[in-house]
Amino acid sequence: GYCGVCDVLADGRPFRSGIATNVGGSKPGKAGSTDGWHVAAARGLPKRYVNSIRIDPANPRTVYATLGGYGRRWIPPGSLGDDVSRIGKGHVFKSTDAGATFKDISGNLPDIGADDAFPWNGGLVVATDLGVYFAESTGGGSYAVLGTGLPRAPVFRLNKSPRNSKELIAASYGRG
Repeated sequence: GYCGVCDVLADGRPFRSGIATNVGGSKPGKAGSTDGWHVAAARGLPKRYVNSIRIDPANPRTVYATLGGYGRRWIPPGSLGDDVSRIGKGHVFKSTDAGATFKDISGNLPDIGADDAFPWNGGLVVATDLGVYFAESTGGGSYAVLGTGLPRAPVFRLNKSPRNSKELIAASYGRG
């Protein structure tokens, strides 16, 4: 995921974001060069910060992208006269064609930044600015808070535990 210009306060230039990949470029990949790299079409993906991209280990053409806010965390979109026609809605998106198109699978998640998502135990686990949620389908839709005891705090990264496939490791800050 990239952004450029990433800040709405940067010389009045418009915010841009997208996904660059070294999979499926017009040339084979070559170390130390731009060969193989291209910007994915990412149709359906709003123009906001791309917080994470995860490839489904079972199918490399399936990609999950999570989006955060826009511009700066505490500046509402449009408050500086910036064009907000392409920021869209939703925070969790899925592509089944290697990033050419994306579908919003945010479902009933709170309208707040999502920071990470990947398939886990037959469903989809999502880290957000309000904790961790789980959908019983990798297609998202209906999410519920995952587990008990985790504070309602931002979780920025999730990983599978190396010792137990039913356990996750969550990286957070603010509440321990």
